Amino acid sequence: MSVASDLAETKWNSIHTGDVIASAYPRICAHTFLRRGIRPGGVVIDLGANEGYFSHVMQSRFASDVIAVEPNPALIEAMPAVEGLRTVQAAISGEDGTTILHVSADSEASTIDARGRNAATVGSIEVPMLTLPTLMRRFGIGEIDLLKVDIEGQELGLFDSMSDGDLKAITQMSVEFHAFCGLLPQAEVNRIKARLSALNFLVIDFSREDYDVLCVNLDRCPVSAAEAWYLKTVLRNVRGAIRAATT
Repeated sequence: MSVASDLAETKWNSIHTGDVIASAYPRICAHTFLRRGIRPGGVVIDLGANEGYFSHVMQSRFASDVIAVEPNPALIEAMPAVEGLRTVQAAISGEDGTTILHVSADSEASTIDARGRNAATVGSIEVPMLTLPTLMRRFGIGEIDLLKVDIEGQELGLFDSMSDGDLKAITQMSVEFHAFCGLLPQAEVNRIKARLSALNFLVIDFSREDYDVLCVNLDRCPVSAAEAWYLKTVLRNVRGAIRAATT
């Protein structure tokens, strides 16, 4: 591990101590996924990377080829330079261009959605905006092992900009839908989940409020009926109980 990785590990270990990494079903930054769906050197795209903790763990613990996408330039600059981790300063949405980022004092709450402006908003800046297909073409990406999505209400634009073929090139997704805070209508969340199910994704909400939704492409990463039952009932309920006991 490089010096930069060592420094990053020291910095972040004290922040997300509740994460479950040594598991067949890791949970990092409240995002659950299947370990076996991550190949050494496989592509992981972190949409809404913040300071890069999730990206760093995926690179250092899973040997992934990681692209961290974050619209806030200050957060991009705060990411330690680590081999195997590339950064893109941009907002992800439904079209390419530029947009206004409403910067929050809470680094996890900045958004390009004007409805996200509140007392914690400290300023607004113009930032680049990309669709995921554009990002994939830019880096020559044909397949994605894991897509982590935490983009503060822009999930609708993200998914609507993607063809069925784009989605089928992704092994799994861990999505934080922002219906729980009013940035996305629940009906749109349900529509996106129904579309993924129709494309043969197993869709499991580990949070009960759609902020930790695992979507597994069964054509690329088969899940047996027994394992699906375990994920939907046992693991979901156990982690929910632990979460309730520690909050």
